[in-house]
Amino acid sequence: DRNSGGPRSSAASDRSTGTTPLAPSIAVLPFANMSADPDNAYFADGVTEEVITTLSKVGRLRVISRTTMMQYREPARAAREVASLLGVSHVLEGGVRKAGDRLRITASLVAAGSDASVWADRFDGTLSDVFDMQDRVATAIVDALDVVLTPHENARLAERPVESPEAYDLYLRSRHELNRMTGTSIRKAFDHLEHALALAPENPVLLRGMGFACWSVVNAGLADDRAAMLQRTRECAAAIEGLAPASPFAAELRSLVAIFEGRAVDAYRDLGTAYENLPEDLEIAVWYGLILVNAEQYDVAAAVCGDLVSRAPDHALIWAICSFTQAWRGRYEAALEWVRRAPDGALQSFVCHLAGLIHLMAGRRDDALREFECSARHPDDPITAMSQFLAHACRGDDAAARAVLDPRTEDILWADFTYTAVIAEGYALLGDVERAARWLEHAVDMGYGTYGYVTRHSSVWRPWLEHALLLPVLARLKVQAEHFATLPIAPRALALLNQPTR
Repeated sequence: DRNSGGPRSSAASDRSTGTTPLAPSIAVLPFANMSADPDNAYFADGVTEEVITTLSKVGRLRVISRTTMMQYREPARAAREVASLLGVSHVLEGGVRKAGDRLRITASLVAAGSDASVWADRFDGTLSDVFDMQDRVATAIVDALDVVLTPHENARLAERPVESPEAYDLYLRSRHELNRMTGTSIRKAFDHLEHALALAPENPVLLRGMGFACWSVVNAGLADDRAAMLQRTRECAAAIEGLAPASPFAAELRSLVAIFEGRAVDAYRDLGTAYENLPEDLEIAVWYGLILVNAEQYDVAAAVCGDLVSRAPDHALIWAICSFTQAWRGRYEAALEWVRRAPDGALQSFVCHLAGLIHLMAGRRDDALREFECSARHPDDPITAMSQFLAHACRGDDAAARAVLDPRTEDILWADFTYTAVIAEGYALLGDVERAARWLEHAVDMGYGTYGYVTRHSSVWRPWLEHALLLPVLARLKVQAEHFATLPIAPRALALLNQPTR
């Protein structure tokens, strides 16, 4: 039993002082690289990520995400300060020393209220012992926090991602390179994954890593052959399903491909499966929140957003989901408040673009124009292209707006159901109902589902709702929205509706 024995938390001392103890929650500071070789930083980062991932499998324990915690690498922050900033009850500090095959992991669990160490230990071993060492760290933390595990959680904490230590080391190296997302680092990541798969060709975790790497270069706009990369991701999903039919990794990879291929209904189904079975995966939760908004499941999306904010308050995209959740049901001021809360790491062209869309929805064209011009000043990408197009549309400059959509840009925007819907709004703003209807119809073809927004809340669409060219498109959009309403929602997301706000 993982909960027998071990040190206990300071909950009793909290009660004696009359303070209300926080619910079990933890922030794992990036483990320091204590090795003589600075290049071993990848391994310290990998251990940090694995400890976060392992702890995130415990349902009653709120764990701050890796995305947020890696921002605390430099400058170093005191545990008490981090706990206060993130609203957690405990902070884990640690270090990793790697010398050849030898490993040493040190860790200390600090209580937020007293700044005192609740538990500390040192683990020595070899690379082949790394899973056991990470497991012992997680077990000691769970014991110290008095968290009782379910049998399912016990089993999940005992999982071993990769049996081969050498393949696991290559896997950690690949993740380190992917997180950097440069042309050189991506090539290195693929090399590491290829070598890892040569050592363990039938490993679902490594196949997931390869599939995610292929998808990531498409998502970052760095793929030379987008279709080939998505096909390779699909092949990794099929291979995982053949090896482990119950693995959620296959559904995860399929859903990510479906999003980029404009198959929103397929993405909805697979994302729900992945979200239910990978509760520790932040990025899947982000995508699931977005697809729930598209399905007009706003209350559930808001609950998912609340959970995401509690785990990753500084994430570069979560604020946007929260904003969409409010904007597409007509709550414009609440949506703009979320835009104002965008973290420093958020893409500034997107911050301005989203603010412009919200003002446009509300009928405030001058404010929308100002924000679109702000977005258009940033480096060229699909977001700034849409902002340029919408800025010209706000001015009523039809020729300038069309000039923005050169064949290459139009092809990129045509492939995304949300981008397509935005361009449709731009044409509606210009009064070009024929093109507006064509772009909106294509968005519906790919799974666009926000019928209520288009027909009730959008000031742009309001003048054209009875137009003969739009009526059949709106009828199809209504049917699609009704279909989304019949699709099941992940039980874990529904359960969040009944939880008190953190």
